Amino acid sequence: MSGASSFGPDFPFAFDSWLKHPSGLGEIPAEKHGAEVAIIGAGMAGLVAAHELMKLGLKPVVYESGQLGGRLRSQAFEGAAGIVAELGAMRFPRTSSASA
Repeated sequence: MSGASSFGPDFPFAFDSWLKHPSGLGEIPAEKHGAEVAIIGAGMAGLVAAHELMKLGLKPVVYESGQLGGRLRSQAFEGAAGIVAELGAMRFPRTSSASA
């Protein structure tokens, strides 16, 4: 193997294909439109869940104890103009695989 060109996820699920299916995520009864739904965590999964629930007509309320973005965030440093560190997604599960 000369180098990694892609990493396989630890769950083999084609989320994008599922959303493109004609029935999508399904439907919410009209009388439930506007109902509040709690989303715990404003990381990537929580924000995507909130987005998809909004598309279904619900009103997601996102609760986050720290910074928005979870492990996906950039951080600038005081006194170091133009220097930004990427502090997110740096862990790969044991089930990840690299392919050339």
